[in-house]
Amino acid sequence: MKQIRKRLTYANVMSSIAVFMVLGGAAVAATQLPKNSVGTKQLKKSAVTKAKIKKDAVDSSKVQAGSLEASDFKVGQLPAGPAGPKGDKGDKGDKGDAGTAKGYAHVNGATGVVTLASNIATANVNHIGGGAYCFSGLSFTPQNVVVTPESPGGNFDPEVGIGVGPSACPAGTQVRIFLRNSAGSLTDKSFFVLLN
Repeated sequence: MKQIRKRLTYANVMSSIAVFMVLGGAAVAATQLPKNSVGTKQLKKSAVTKAKIKKDAVDSSKVQAGSLEASDFKVGQLPAGPAGPKGDKGDKGDKGDAGTAKGYAHVNGATGVVTLASNIATANVNHIGGGAYCFSGLSFTPQNVVVTPESPGGNFDPEVGIGVGPSACPAGTQVRIFLRNSAGSLTDKSFFVLLN
C-alpha cells in the first residue's frame, strides 16, 4: 500500500480522472445526442455514401437539380418524363419492286371456292374428288407452284405439278394439287396457293 501511495502524484491522479471523464462523456454524448444536433459541420467530407442512406429516404424533393447522373438510377426507379414534341414526317420511301407472283388464292378444300385471290377465281378450280384440285383457264402460264395447307388440322403433304401429268385432271389443266393426310389418303383440306 505504501508503494502505491509513493506513486500517487497529483499529476497521476488528475490524468486518471481526466481519462474517466472523457470516456464517460463520450459514452453519454453517443447515447444522448439531442435531436437535429448533427449537421453539415459535424460530418466529414464524403462520410455519407449511397450504402449508408436508408432505402426510399431520399426523394426528388430532397435532391438538388442536376446533381445526379443517369447512372445513379436503375430502370423504372423514376417516373417517365413528359413526351417530347412530335417529329416531322419523314420523306416518302422508294417504291418497292413488283412481286413475282402472277396469281394467288385461298381455296376452300371442301368446295373449291376461291377467296383472298388475285388472277385466280373459283371458275379456275375443278375439285375432282377428295383432296384433288385441277386449275385451268388461268390468264397466265404458271411456271412454279407453292401450296400451304391451312392450319390447324394435322400434317398434310401437298403434291403439286404443272399440266395434266399422270393424274385424273381433265385436259387443259395447268396446275394440279393433291393433298394427302398423315396416313397418305387424299383428303379435302383448305389451302393457300401461289403461282408464278
